[in-house]
Formats: sequence, C-alpha cells, structure tokens
Amino acid sequence: MSLYDNAALAYREAGEQRHFHILRPDDGALLANVTQVVGPEPKRGLKRFFSASPDRSRAVVRADAPDGTQLFFVDRAEGQEMSALEPPCAVVAPDGRLIGRVVHNAAAFAQSFLEGMRAVPGGRSTVQQAHRLLDAQDRPLCDVTWEPIQSGGHLESFIGGKNCVYTDANGTQLARFEGGVLRLSFQFPEPLRTLLIASPLAFALMTDL
Repeated sequence: MSLYDNAALAYREAGEQRHFHILRPDDGALLANVTQVVGPEPKRGLKRFFSASPDRSRAVVRADAPDGTQLFFVDRAEGQEMSALEPPCAVVAPDGRLIGRVVHNAAAFAQSFLEGMRAVPGGRSTVQQAHRLLDAQDRPLCDVTWEPIQSGGHLESFIGGKNCVYTDANGTQLARFEGGVLRLSFQFPEPLRTLLIASPLAFALMTDL
C-alpha cells in the first residue's frame, strides 16, 4: 500500500538531521523516508543554545517511497532576520512542478494573540498558531488551526500547541494532526492530498530555526 492510500499517517523523527519516517500507525510499516537534501545541518543542543541567531537559511527535504521512488520535496524559503513570521514552504513534485505552499497565517495568529491577552485570568495568556495550505496559484485550499498555547502565570513552561485541525472555507474538518499522527477525514483530489501529507514536514521545517 502506498503513502497516498492511507487515511492515517504517523510522522517520526529518525535522527538528529532533518530525517523523518512516515509510517502506517497500526503496524509501523514504512510508507516514506524523508531526508534533507539542501541546507546546513540543523543546530542541536549546545550549538543551538549558544547560537547568536536562529538558522534561517533555506532547507529542503525529499520524501521517497520505500523503493526509492521520489514522491515530493518540501522547500523552506530563506527566512528574514529578526522576523516573527515563519518562512513559507513550497511543496514541489519530482519534476520541479510547484504543487502548492504551506504558509504562516500571520493575520489569524495576531488576532488570537490579541484575544488571548484578554481572555485568560491569573496573568496567563493564550495564543493559537495558524497556517494555510495554498495551491500553485496561491489560492487558499485549507486553514490550519493549532490548539491554544498557554504561558505565564504559575506555568513554568509553555503548554499546548502540539495538535491542529484542518478545515475548509465552510468550517468542515478535513483532517487532524494529533500526537504525531495525521488523520484524513476524506479522500482528497490533488493538489490538496499531497499538501496535507506534506504539511507536517513543512511545520517541522518552519519551526526548526
């Protein structure tokens, strides 16, 4: 069974490099191997701690089927210094054709920040990350809303913000990403199908600075 025939996909890191496995959750069967093909080695541990600035250089990973067939690339653009915006990711076919993009929904994020500052008592605040999946013509196909992140007050660290839902323009849930597993609600046409499958990899690149 191929990567595209599964309604549930598990994403697991496979090493210190940007290396991931996409697995079938029920039996752990390997559906795709994802490796970094462009960009410097990501900073980890003390290297990241003592770095003067985050690594905002371009980074590209490639997803291959178990037999080595190339499936798609996720290409994180070079980010801007001192910017709060996450750099966008292009999802590209093996022949170089643009499938679509995964972008940071800055407007929705800012709105949630303003609302979160007012909503939570006790010195805490909440914010929700937000992303959007676009086709090759930059037309919105899907909105991604993350669970709220809480911070401040008596909390010693951030909590939440690890799971998200995908919805269409009518608010219908298309998929959910929870505990490292993407669960698709329907069979989707292209390019949405590949964009959904690639999106957890894009999220990992966009936040791994």
